[in-house]
Amino acid sequence: MKLFSIFLALMLFYFAGNCQLVNIEERRTASSDNISGNISMSATLTQNTKQIIHLKNNIGIQWDKGCNTFLVFNDITWMKAENDDLKNSGFQHFRYNYTFRDTGSITVEGFAQHQYNKVKLLERRFISGGGFRFRIYNKEKTYLYIAPLVMYEYELLDDGYASEESRIKADFYISAGYDFTQNFRIGHVTYYQPMFSDWADFRISSETSLIFKLTKKLSFSIIFDLAYDSHPPWDYKLDVPEQIPDLFYDFRNTLKYSF
Repeated sequence: MKLFSIFLALMLFYFAGNCQLVNIEERRTASSDNISGNISMSATLTQNTKQIIHLKNNIGIQWDKGCNTFLVFNDITWMKAENDDLKNSGFQHFRYNYTFRDTGSITVEGFAQHQYNKVKLLERRFISGGGFRFRIYNKEKTYLYIAPLVMYEYELLDDGYASEESRIKADFYISAGYDFTQNFRIGHVTYYQPMFSDWADFRISSETSLIFKLTKKLSFSIIFDLAYDSHPPWDYKLDVPEQIPDLFYDFRNTLKYSF
């Protein structure tokens, strides 16, 4: 337990302060032979030299049936400053899990996802893949999972040339969390996606969440995302081409209703 606490602290220190990849771990709900889900939304209105409107919505549905779990997620983010669209991104994600009940610690995962992000010149990205998810520790107030996966990725960029690329990549993630009290917990997940043909070409994403349970179905979260791309795309639509930043981070508050 002490070793895990040190490990979690180091992970939070390194990544606290990414959004290219999608965090599915914090969207899972407790397993039960039933349909469950959650809806979260946030809205921000800022008036300074410009009026800025920022809207974000997340919807997640989970269906458990015996050893099988089906998850569907939809996420949309929109930000506008007067006549300029500053942020327009979203994704749709489907994931299937089969857990071996004899051990309960090994799960087979398969997933498919569509994603777009205007700021990062991502016109569309399709990914699909799968692998195994291992429960390393899950007792009392602490949990730790790791997953080594493989995925196929197709990407179309809005870079002025409509660049396309398809590739096979590794997809590793580690998920950990700790319940401080019955109504307050911390969750963290880190994703690492390198190219099999060139391990220097990779993306890393992490999300750290402080979750406060307000009622049985309502919770409030403080979330910090960080995303790093070792080979970000270039924007050739500009008079002088520029490379998209390799590091993005996002800090937000979210109100979530679970059912």
